[in-house]
Amino acid sequence: YLYLKDPKLKHIFSYMLVGVLGFLIHPLFIFVLGLFFFAYLVFEPGFFTFKKLKNPFIASLGIIMINFFWLIPLVASLKYYQPDNVFLQPPGAKALIESFIKPGNIVFNLLFLSGLLCPFLLGKERDKALYRSFGLLSLACFIIAYLKFPFIGHILSNIEPVRFLIIPAVLTVILLARLLSRYFAKKAWVLAGVIIILLLMQIVICPSSNFFFSICLENEKIDHYWINKKTEELAGLIRELTDKSARILIEDSPHRFHNSNIVSLLPALTDREYIGGPYVYPKIKHHFASFSSSWDLKPTLFDSSIDNMSINKLMQYLELYNIKWAIVNSAQAKDFFKNHPDKFKPLASSDRQEIFSVEGDASYFIKGKGIIKAGLGRIDISQASKGDIIIKYHYYEPFKTEPQVEIERADYLEDPIGFIKIKNLQGHRDIQIYQ
Repeated sequence: YLYLKDPKLKHIFSYMLVGVLGFLIHPLFIFVLGLFFFAYLVFEPGFFTFKKLKNPFIASLGIIMINFFWLIPLVASLKYYQPDNVFLQPPGAKALIESFIKPGNIVFNLLFLSGLLCPFLLGKERDKALYRSFGLLSLACFIIAYLKFPFIGHILSNIEPVRFLIIPAVLTVILLARLLSRYFAKKAWVLAGVIIILLLMQIVICPSSNFFFSICLENEKIDHYWINKKTEELAGLIRELTDKSARILIEDSPHRFHNSNIVSLLPALTDREYIGGPYVYPKIKHHFASFSSSWDLKPTLFDSSIDNMSINKLMQYLELYNIKWAIVNSAQAKDFFKNHPDKFKPLASSDRQEIFSVEGDASYFIKGKGIIKAGLGRIDISQASKGDIIIKYHYYEPFKTEPQVEIERADYLEDPIGFIKIKNLQGHRDIQIYQ
């Protein structure tokens, strides 16, 4: 917008910087950007000329190309599916009111109220085209968030409509900052002090930043004081009842883990490998290897409803993924596991979760023998047997090895990714696989 008003290179560079970061944070950033330009085009159609748009267009291509490092793997692994429900959209006036009065729903209330405040603050802007376009954008966000349109229902169900309230909320923050900067124009130090205090509060108070800094600093002990006590209890049971010889199958769910997405943190909290998580709704092929139950839908195991999964087929998958324990939370899944006591032995329970052991021997090898230690972006194999070996880790084409050996994809059952096969090992008994 600043470039269109004042075509200087500094505005193009700032647009590119914000664009790269915005697109990196969330793919829907491009969609939001398009909404703004469309809104501005409605009120200022003569503003969009080839001469003025040439540099922003080139910068936009640069934004996309810089993000190729995650875009290309994502597109290659994408698996589109149509959710049965429109998530994050209150179904009617009653649900909207209930979302306000729900205890602890402070974030939602702030988003909604700040979004309502946005048009009033826009009225104080001198640029009428900016005021109208941002106002139209905010209105569009409220329509997307709260009104259902049958003809675009398929689109809405995949973009989670209520999240678009963030846009008018952010506009409100920007507009308030502009008002404050005018008020404190001669007292810049006051405004700077307020900003520094807010940043310090974020670092000191916010649990996510504490966890982030503890990992970045490679602390041996992560500070758990902010984690729910029930979650601490579950993590403690996992460390006590399991070991690193095999993986844990965990039933991921958006609402059964103490109102948190704790499944994504369990690998860091327990130092174990999991099948399930880190998020219940990813649209990638790799999520075939998962166990989840979403809202009122029946649990899904390895891309199949638990009602349609035979015990023999399930045991084949549990062996294929080297699973020796299962953490179950939905009533249907608990009944399924309890109905096969010869295969699953109950070990303990924590709140809604029940932990079972799985019959069978633990091994990370489909073929061959050896010792495996896996970490982020690398797999270390030692004392490997001679000949071909196949390990229970997904194949990824850019993998490299040290020393150099021949690797290829090996397919088993219906897994869409395939597993790592190392061909004709002879002299090399210790191998590192890395990205």
